[in-house]
Amino acid sequence: HEKENAMFIAARKGDAELVERLHKVGADLQKPSNGVMTPVMAAAKTGHAATIRKLAELGADVNYMPVYMRNGSALHQAMMEGHEEAVEVLKELGAK
Repeated sequence: HEKENAMFIAARKGDAELVERLHKVGADLQKPSNGVMTPVMAAAKTGHAATIRKLAELGADVNYMPVYMRNGSALHQAMMEGHEEAVEVLKELGAK
């Protein structure tokens, strides 16, 4: 059972600047934390629209979902938590 990775933590906390710095040193934009939730999903679940936008700008796929993920897409995460701005950003970025 792996621990949360740095990119996931930065995304969950909404630290878009740290997300960019981590990416510059090679951190994976898609790697699920604990094998389940991606950084985009974490940012969506916590309502950090600017971080979602930064992750996408750096190349993260807003529709990527690990095959074993059963809690729904990033868009679903944002909708379930009632984060309207995050939902709008995800839709704008082509999330399904």
